[in-house]
Amino acid sequence: MDELITFTQIDRNKLSPLQTMRLLMSYPYINFVSQFFSRTREYELGLDFVDICRDLLDKYATDIPVVEAQRIEKDITFMELSFYDSLNLWQKYLDFFEYIFLKKRTPPYILTYVPNLTQNARDRFGRYLLYCDNEELHVHELYLCERRRTVIKRKLIRQEFEKNVEHLKVHQKEQLSNEEYLKRVQEMKNLFEWMKKYH
Repeated sequence: MDELITFTQIDRNKLSPLQTMRLLMSYPYINFVSQFFSRTREYELGLDFVDICRDLLDKYATDIPVVEAQRIEKDITFMELSFYDSLNLWQKYLDFFEYIFLKKRTPPYILTYVPNLTQNARDRFGRYLLYCDNEELHVHELYLCERRRTVIKRKLIRQEFEKNVEHLKVHQKEQLSNEEYLKRVQEMKNLFEWMKKYH
């Protein structure tokens, strides 16, 4: 970042929305953000957070280093994908998955692997192998999500055949008791305080 920013500065009087977003989407704070939405099951709020981050990226595109902006954009894209999964929006997950695969084919969405001479790269990576050169295989990062995509596709097929899928759904915030929800919020507050102390 352009300046040293600590977690304790997240305050309207100290940090702008852009600075706050850049901080929360940087390591290690991005892990806190992801864990907050997961532990509290605030998945809808997570989608709102993604929209806010995307709006800030668009509005202040020239104020953020290109590499950082690309990384944040990728991270919020994968966050959005995971929220569709957590909200049991299976068709939306699959549609967005395909959108990412077809439209996001440049770094930082590309992983590199060293070729294994004993294994056929196309057999291993399938459609996620975008291209290869003499030294590296260039693979779409969605390769790491293929197993999850397959599971969600099976859930959707089962639902379309009107079979019971309730036991396959991710639990939602409404299924937490008020006591359990507050307990989880407190856990995240404790983590927040720990991060303020050590970061």
